[in-house]
Amino acid sequence: MRFLILLLVAGWWCRPAAAQAPTPPLAPEAAALVGTYRLTYRPDSTDAKTRTEILYLWLGKTLSQFQSQGQQAEDSLATAMDKLPFNQETVTLLTTQLLALPHSRFSYIIYKATAPRRVYFFDRIGIQHYRYEEPADAFAWTIMPTTATVAGYICQRATTTFGGRQWEA
Repeated sequence: MRFLILLLVAGWWCRPAAAQAPTPPLAPEAAALVGTYRLTYRPDSTDAKTRTEILYLWLGKTLSQFQSQGQQAEDSLATAMDKLPFNQETVTLLTTQLLALPHSRFSYIIYKATAPRRVYFFDRIGIQHYRYEEPADAFAWTIMPTTATVAGYICQRATTTFGGRQWEA
């Protein structure tokens, strides 16, 4: 077990630095509004078991960022650990921190830019980072008459169909 943890930590330091990953710059402190969502979903449509995760949406003037709590925590830890030397003390610290992080099934980050109107998807498979993009108008939302007040903002319900599923916001 100790060897497995050491291998995990060594792999962490051998990965490309977080700054090398192709991500647009939108730090949470640059956001004008931050939304926190509790997503309850069913990973397998044939199984009634559901999972719940916390997701964040940072809204800036020209760019928004969507990311899971677990991925955001991992990215923050990676940024902090990249500044530390590789020794037994930092290996122990990293191992402790990694085990304490919330596990997420969502490793991707989604950015939406207003000019040009594009949606950028960033994901990681192993240590490789991948990016693809789509036009922002790929989703045909239907605005519903229902409204609610959230954090002092009047919000209007909307629905769309995408990927064979019905979505609502």
